[in-house]
Amino acid sequence: MLREERKRLKAAAAATLGHILWELGSLEASLGLALAWSRGGSALEAMLSRAEGLGFDQRLRLLERVLDEVSRSAEVTARTRAWIADAHALRLTRNDFVHGRWAVTGDGMIANVVGIPGSAQQAEKRYALADLEQILQLVKDLRKRLNLLYGADGIE
Repeated sequence: MLREERKRLKAAAAATLGHILWELGSLEASLGLALAWSRGGSALEAMLSRAEGLGFDQRLRLLERVLDEVSRSAEVTARTRAWIADAHALRLTRNDFVHGRWAVTGDGMIANVVGIPGSAQQAEKRYALADLEQILQLVKDLRKRLNLLYGADGIE
């Protein structure tokens, strides 16, 4: 791969990764709002207190508990549980993205490496730029789905 091509791919990957992180922040904020209003606003302060300071994983677990505590239609409950499962899967990718380091490989792939260099636990996963763009779209879709659940008598 030529030096200029590598620079272009690095810039495009960095921009896409930045956009992913941006959208993840919006998704996390939407989840926090959904939790805060999860009882129709009747327990707003209590839910804000419970959700504040929690990481994404813990907020998802709190949403699972809220879902178990409040009666909802079977359809909304199923859609919310599916959303939670998809969000948990995304969370694993998010963790690798945030805690890993990045490189453009000689074959034009974007490598995410997690772990201490030389460690037996070090793991590498390679992405094409299109893969990162698909992950970005997945984050956007998850946020849209959460907003639909929130507005369609789901989480309220």
